[in-house]
Amino acid sequence: MSEWMENLTEQNKYTSFLHPLRSIVAPPDETLQLWDKLNLQRKVVGFGGVDAHAHKQNLFGFFEVEIFPYKVLFKSIHNHILLDEELIKGNAKHKLAKAKSAIYNALAYGRSFIANDYHADSRGFQFYAKSGRKKYQMGDTIEQSDNVTLHINIPSQNIEVRVIHNGNNIATFESDVVEYKVKNSGVYRVEVLHFNKAWIYSNHIRIGI
Repeated sequence: MSEWMENLTEQNKYTSFLHPLRSIVAPPDETLQLWDKLNLQRKVVGFGGVDAHAHKQNLFGFFEVEIFPYKVLFKSIHNHILLDEELIKGNAKHKLAKAKSAIYNALAYGRSFIANDYHADSRGFQFYAKSGRKKYQMGDTIEQSDNVTLHINIPSQNIEVRVIHNGNNIATFESDVVEYKVKNSGVYRVEVLHFNKAWIYSNHIRIGI
């Protein structure tokens, strides 16, 4: 809703009311730039959220339009977390406490990615680094930058994969499997577009800093 309102103009207001999802493009560039800049100083974990209001608006004085119904919005921005082991199922207090702790720890550490699953199902996305035999996930720090390779796996076709280094797009691929040899130290993350629409944003892997 916030992005929709910020993009609303006198020229596009009618099409925006009738087709609100078409006006949603991507997170603001200034937000992403600030996030990358802060991560050069310290780890700053990114989360995605939905500004949901299901706002109703009278259009042309004849009929009412609901902007972003809840059933649409809650299918969109999701936070996907990576866990070391499967969550223990059950309603027992100790099981719930352990599950809650695992989820909170993964989010706090940055072992997660953000996806607009309204475009496509992002389950199966992977972004990790390898140095020798050791594997590093999102949120991790690698002390050295020598002999480090980034690995990206995308669960879909018709995509554009961007490797972001210190806030700059340094490589673009149109493949569902990507390997990228790290050349410089810094913070690395991944952006994925699906049919030219912003889809997946990973958290950072810090390398050599």
